[in-house]
Amino acid sequence: MELKCVRVWLMLMLMFISFEGWMIEGCLDEERSALLQLKHFFNDPYSLLDWVEGDRNLSYCCQWTRIQCNNMTDRVTSISLSDARKYESGEWNLNVSLFSPFQELETLYLGGNLIADCVENEGFEKLSHLSNLKSLYLYDNMFNDSRILSALSEHLSLKYLDLSYNQFRELNHFNELVSLSNLEALFMGGNEINKIVFSKGGTSLRKLNWLHLWNVSISDGSSLLQTLGSLPSLNYVELWYCNISGRLPIHGLSVFQNLTRLYIFETVFHNNIFQMLGDMTSLQSIIIWDSNFDDVLFDQG
Repeated sequence: MELKCVRVWLMLMLMFISFEGWMIEGCLDEERSALLQLKHFFNDPYSLLDWVEGDRNLSYCCQWTRIQCNNMTDRVTSISLSDARKYESGEWNLNVSLFSPFQELETLYLGGNLIADCVENEGFEKLSHLSNLKSLYLYDNMFNDSRILSALSEHLSLKYLDLSYNQFRELNHFNELVSLSNLEALFMGGNEINKIVFSKGGTSLRKLNWLHLWNVSISDGSSLLQTLGSLPSLNYVELWYCNISGRLPIHGLSVFQNLTRLYIFETVFHNNIFQMLGDMTSLQSIIIWDSNFDDVLFDQG
């Protein structure tokens, strides 16, 4: 019995020593190497100063700026590379497969880097195996077609997606996103969008509860209401610096069965939206600031 206890004790000690050694080693070699490779492309001289090769302490990437890791596994869970590329480097194509080694990645910030597209066959579809990826920030880049959205549609784990201030021109592109069944928040402001519609047959964005549209001009307000009204969980809509035109049904807002918060800032409606608010029985909070509403273009039907 005593011999058995000694063996168990020795085994526990060996496991502890092994674990301690692994923790001192820090982040995985594969992930550390991938981060150093990414640094060649995100080349702002002041952003990633401590991303260096060196001794064990210097190369512990979980302590690097813009990196967060799982405390138990030391795997990278968050990478923040927003505004990490020299503006003088100009537009470029991103090789998304460089992020493939980060098996536990949950949050990825890539905003403000003048990314125009992805390297051919190395787009966001290459990360569809990252089942923990919940938040993706791609704002303030140069994406301008539906290919990226088609690739993103494979990321079923996404809950938060920021595509604001790119160069999308039509949100038929929205149809590429309907498969994101877990998406809860979508930021699409600052794009050259004039119409938002879903394909016939509805949408699978059944968990989307927060939609932010910033600085867009919608030419068909009626279609916008029908589209947003088809989102069963939508309870928070923000319209900032928008221009909403087209004939709106006088009871057009009645489609919003669950909307609790409506924030409108410096937005022009070519209708008197106040006549429509009475249909929004679920509304709990409304802020309308410095916006313009006309009394014309109402459809009384």
